[in-house]
Amino acid sequence: MQKSKINRNSVAVKLSGAFFVLIALLIAVGYLALSRTQQVNEDMSALVSRQWSKVQLARKALAYSSVNNRITLQVFLMNDKSEIDALLSERIQNTEKISELVREIKRKADSQEERDLIEKVDKTRVLYVESYKRALKLQFEEGKHAEARNVMATVTAPLLIRYHAAWNSFVQFQSDQMDLAAQRAEERYQTARKAMWAILALAVIFAISIMVFVTKKITSEMSERFRAEDALLQSHDDLELRIQRRTAELSLANEAMKTEIIERQKADDARIKAQAERETAEALLRESQKMEALGQITAGIAHEINTPIQYVGDNARFVQESFETFQEVYSLVTDVAQAAKENKVTPELLDKFVKAKESRDLDYLFEEVPVAVSQALEGVERISQLVLAMKAFSHPGDKEKMSTDLNKAIENTTTMARNEWKYVANLKLDLDPNLPPTPCFRGEFNQAILNLVVNAAHAIGEIKSDEMGIISVSTRMLNRFVEIRVSDTGTGIPENIRSRIFEPFFTTKEVGKGTGQGLALVYSCVVQRHGGSITFESEVGKGTTFIIRLPLSAADNENYV
Repeated sequence: MQKSKINRNSVAVKLSGAFFVLIALLIAVGYLALSRTQQVNEDMSALVSRQWSKVQLARKALAYSSVNNRITLQVFLMNDKSEIDALLSERIQNTEKISELVREIKRKADSQEERDLIEKVDKTRVLYVESYKRALKLQFEEGKHAEARNVMATVTAPLLIRYHAAWNSFVQFQSDQMDLAAQRAEERYQTARKAMWAILALAVIFAISIMVFVTKKITSEMSERFRAEDALLQSHDDLELRIQRRTAELSLANEAMKTEIIERQKADDARIKAQAERETAEALLRESQKMEALGQITAGIAHEINTPIQYVGDNARFVQESFETFQEVYSLVTDVAQAAKENKVTPELLDKFVKAKESRDLDYLFEEVPVAVSQALEGVERISQLVLAMKAFSHPGDKEKMSTDLNKAIENTTTMARNEWKYVANLKLDLDPNLPPTPCFRGEFNQAILNLVVNAAHAIGEIKSDEMGIISVSTRMLNRFVEIRVSDTGTGIPENIRSRIFEPFFTTKEVGKGTGQGLALVYSCVVQRHGGSITFESEVGKGTTFIIRLPLSAADNENYV
């Protein structure tokens, strides 16, 4: 009994010592692993921070360079010296900032390859700046605009591309260095991890040795240990079964996800195709609306042209007849002059001359012939205006926005539509003479103004009044937008349909008199094609004002209605 007690105490002491050593070993392994991991992380953080700072400096330099490139383009498009000087001053400041950033990067360069890359950037920048200064000198000091543009296109632009390429090479090098550092850190981490697992393996072997020794000494606990092992095996089997089931479920989920991705891709492709078809249909609809409008106003234009042609013809015939009279009188004057020269003037000859002068009413002809010529020239000018307006309105649609004189476009369009409004309204144009050229699709803008003017004429015509209505078209600058207002003194828009007037195919006109596409196309042109806005103000019985705002640049788009 005493021996058994001594054996138990001896085993307990050995077991306690073994577990103490095992715990100490595990603590040492954990501390070593944490220390090594922390060192790897610190080294990685320091290296990434240094490389990232250089990438940030390079990106700042690229940003300033992009601003300078934009300034370069603006300078060659401007005529105002004060604005050009301001932009050049800003460009000089940006150039100084770029130089400071390049010097900072050079100070932080760690390798010869880095220094070579930043030196290449600096050399390329010097060549680019010299070519730009040369173009500026040709443009503003020597007045050689064509040569300046040629230098910009053939020398400065390629050097700018090389300059940006040099910066991109430097940034890519820094990214490669960070990737290489990350790879090295990963290798050190894996080495530390393998060492930790090796020590852990030794600790496990040591622990198994102790457990074997303890198992031999403590026979009374064998049955319980066996039962525990059986339970552990059973748990392991159950765990493997659950893992297999879960793996199967994940496989099915993965297949379902792949199927869903394929379906979504098909849906996206179908959406893109539908979008392209819709845009094509909209373009065809706009062109159809334009041709329909041309067809509707063709008769009016023919009438507008026929009227001045008639009085040009009448005045031309009057001048022709007057010229024949002048020829007859001139012949008598020649006879009288010849007789006077020969001193053979007879009373009969003078009487014939006086009667011819009185019978042909030369005083009336001298007074009316200049008037007829003036009226004929006026008719020719009117015809010329109509032809130019038709030419401008019928201009094929632009694929890209073009800088457009909106005032001239409005004048041409209202001239085209004159036969639509002249019987029911007077037209008032209040066009801002200082309106800058505005980027737009000219054909679509002309169509939008035509639709609004024709709608205004129809609204005034519905009043059935003997008094002429008023259609007003005005333009003005409003911050960074151009505002166009088209007003009429027509019937106004009822409150219950105001929310629907821009819907396609919605119309309040009788069947056959309206397609419901006019205002829908105006909305599509202004909002969707130009990124502008269209609103309206209306009072029933007093009239309606449509307000269009078009942005002067893409950054000023305001997509709202």
